Amino acid sequence: MSILDALPHRATAYPRVRVPGQWGSGRDRRGDAVWTNKPCWQQTAGEAEVNRYAKRGIEVTDKIYFTENVDLTEVHTLVVTNTLAGSTVDFDVKTRAVPDASAGLGVVWRVMVSAATDEGDDI
Repeated sequence: MSILDALPHRATAYPRVRVPGQWGSGRDRRGDAVWTNKPCWQQTAGEAEVNRYAKRGIEVTDKIYFTENVDLTEVHTLVVTNTLAGSTVDFDVKTRAVPDASAGLGVVWRVMVSAATDEGDDI
């Protein structure tokens, strides 16, 4: 049994939807879930990855691996639950899902994300 058979996290993807704000400005809110409870593996991004993306003006804090192409873009947010600890973290997607590397007999898809700083239902 490989780690790809028992990924320790579960993710739910939401699109960000722009709605009018209280003072005439807009704000982002979660739309309806695109998909739910998809197995994944969330890891903190390494210093080299953080620096590489920072040179392009993109702030990343973590990377999330999936066993299939999840078709995410920068308009999505991910809510990732650690199934072992029961904790949940919100992330803003910063890059499209790309094939990362071969893991045993399968290919994993990597999405670079940034921990969301907003709280509650509004993003």
